[in-house]
Amino acid sequence: MLSLWFKANENDDDECHTEDGGNGYENGYKDVVEEIFILATKACRKSEFRYYFSQLVGFPEEVSDGLRRVRVNLSARTCGCKEFDYFQLPCSHAIATATYRNVNRYTLCSPACSLETLINAYVEPVYPPGDEVDWILPDNFVEFKVEPPKYVKRVGRNQTVRIPSVGETRQVHKCNRCGNMGHNRKTCRQPLRTTDGDM
Repeated sequence: MLSLWFKANENDDDECHTEDGGNGYENGYKDVVEEIFILATKACRKSEFRYYFSQLVGFPEEVSDGLRRVRVNLSARTCGCKEFDYFQLPCSHAIATATYRNVNRYTLCSPACSLETLINAYVEPVYPPGDEVDWILPDNFVEFKVEPPKYVKRVGRNQTVRIPSVGETRQVHKCNRCGNMGHNRKTCRQPLRTTDGDM
C-alpha cells in the first residue's frame, strides 16, 4: 500500500516538470504566494491604504500598511508581523517590499516548499518489507519484549470517570421534573406543581 502511494506521488512529480527541462522552481510557489498577494491586495483596496517605504541606510525596510508600521528585512527573511518568520513564506509586507525593490518574490520562500524538495522526497523507491524470516538485521539488533509500565494498585475501586482537563466545563444537569438546574429527575426533591384543575 505504501509503495503504491509513493509511486502515485512520483508520477505526479513527473508532471510538475516544465517543458523547458527546468524543475519548475517558481511553479512550486506560485499558487501559494499569489494567493497571499491577492488577499493582501484586496485588503489594501478595501481599507483604502497603501504601503509606504522609508529608505533607511543600513537598516531594514520600514513598511506602513495604514494600520501598523513594521520592519521588513528581505535578506534575513524577517518581518515585524512575524508571519514571514514563522511560515517561511513572504507576508503581504514582504511581497510589497519585494515588488518595490524589484526582487523576485518566489526567491523569498523557504526551500522546503520548493518543487525540487517535493520531488526529492519521492526519489528513493519504497519496497514492501516482505516476510519476517527474510529480514536482514544488523549485528547490534537486540530483540526484547516490551513490558507494560510498573503499576502499584491502590486500595479501593478503580476510577471510571474521566477527570476534566484545565479549561473544560462540567456538564450541568437539568431536571425534567421541575426544570431546575443542578440535579436530575431521579434526585429531584422539589414538590410537584399542582394546578387548580387538579384540586
